[in-house]
Amino acid sequence: MIQVILHTAGTILDLAALASVTGIAWCLMALMPGGTVPEIIIIRMRRFLVAGLSLLVVSSIDSLIQRGIEMSGLSIMSVLPMLPTIIFKSHYGNMWMVRIAGLLAAWLVVIA
Repeated sequence: MIQVILHTAGTILDLAALASVTGIAWCLMALMPGGTVPEIIIIRMRRFLVAGLSLLVVSSIDSLIQRGIEMSGLSIMSVLPMLPTIIFKSHYGNMWMVRIAGLLAAWLVVIA
């Protein structure tokens, strides 16, 4: 029962963070060319973007652990040593690495 709740909460967190990051990124791109928006609004939007990206990183780690629990049928502490195997030798690990590369690219854009 608790695993279902954690899995659902992780999915909701993931979708909410993805929607907020996408929305803020579009707003920032729309507001930047004109330059008529007060600087405080841009600063707050960038903070919200950083918070959303941080939540995406947390939800990515959560989804990796949850997927490991589903694949192995073990508990959360028993699956942690198996994470390198899941990342490097499963189809989900390949997709997870693509997701992490995308998140790293997004962080580089935000930092630059």
